Amino acid sequence: MKLQKYENIHIPMWLVKDLCWLMKWKAVGMFMAFPTVIVAFIIAYFTRKDKSCFLTNLSVCAWILANSTWMFGEFFGYEKYTLPLSFGLFSSGILIYLLFIVLQYRKKTL
Repeated sequence: MKLQKYENIHIPMWLVKDLCWLMKWKAVGMFMAFPTVIVAFIIAYFTRKDKSCFLTNLSVCAWILANSTWMFGEFFGYEKYTLPLSFGLFSSGILIYLLFIVLQYRKKTL
């Protein structure tokens, strides 16, 4: 399957996962988290040779993992444990994206 097709199925999967979270549909929300995360990593893998695309997609992977972890904690009452983990994953995504910005800036100024 081509990258564009993965991206096209990834977005609705992500939206359905978040809708399930909003509506407190635990079973479907947790079910949707797994393929959403897996497809995000597949997209990152496909873009691994293009550093700028790879870093942005890796940042998205961290975001979706953080988001899914947060959802799990809210669904099952484990926020005490999942919020610090979610924070770490969100922070990782931000750091990865900052690396992307620095590399883009250096490429333009060199």
